[in-house]
Amino acid sequence: MIAVVAVGLILLVLPGAFRQSLSRIRPVLWSRLAAGFLAVGAGLVTVGLLAMALPTLFTGIGAHHLAALCQRLIHDTLALGHPGGIAATAALVVVGARGGMGLFMVRRARRSASVESWVGDHRRGSDHDLVILPTARPVAMSSNARRRQIILSTGLITALRDEELEMVIRHELSHMGHHHHRYLELGSVVEKALGWLPLVRASVQSLRLGLERWADEEAAGPDPASRRTLRSALLATTGLHARPGFVGFGSADMVALRARALEQGPGAQTLRWWYPIVALTTVVTASTAGLSSLAVLSVSLASTGLCYL
Repeated sequence: MIAVVAVGLILLVLPGAFRQSLSRIRPVLWSRLAAGFLAVGAGLVTVGLLAMALPTLFTGIGAHHLAALCQRLIHDTLALGHPGGIAATAALVVVGARGGMGLFMVRRARRSASVESWVGDHRRGSDHDLVILPTARPVAMSSNARRRQIILSTGLITALRDEELEMVIRHELSHMGHHHHRYLELGSVVEKALGWLPLVRASVQSLRLGLERWADEEAAGPDPASRRTLRSALLATTGLHARPGFVGFGSADMVALRARALEQGPGAQTLRWWYPIVALTTVVTASTAGLSSLAVLSVSLASTGLCYL
């Protein structure tokens, strides 16, 4: 089970380790790969910790026969002795608690992002509302909490030309149309649960950058004039901040990378060396998932006295 945790950790850090490749790969592919690596990696770490904690948990509740019957399957934990089981249990509790807290916080933030009908100027469309807040502070974000909303401020509208404002709206429509808030929820939960590990935060940031690039490419397309207009709007709104759970047009730490990508042209190239990496990752993940399922099955059989080990 230590191997399962190790594979999970490797998957968690891959998007952060290869972040520089984002400019040479389609953002939609990068975002999906990053989200997949984060989801599967976090799942494997959790399952591995649970399997290593089982002997200690069973012993704690007095089910000594369960820990004994399947000891060969999880011998790596038992080889560490009782302290190893306690450490795995403690890590599982911490990761689970922090992940649950992260999910609660991000969903609460997303619900609070919805603007009530009596706040600002609401312009109802066919599938979304355009909400204009009466504030000089530049605001541009979207919310899928209740009814789909694109939220802008009078300060932003004043600062941008009409064509730039249209690009901002198209960018936010892309976020909502592809349900990017779900990717962001995943990233926020992983960051909260495992962000203290090296490169995990970088992987989450890589996912967020991929989502912004995805929306940029769909909003501007390959047309050079549209890309220049979106780049101009992006630079004019530098410093906008998006809270966890919903997406904003531009956060300052991503502006330079996004502006450079818009200037260079659409990143339509799919790097061929990614194929063996993805294939190998799929095989390893399937193998470790199979081992994890075998561990759960064996424990279930052990509870009936049918454990074959």
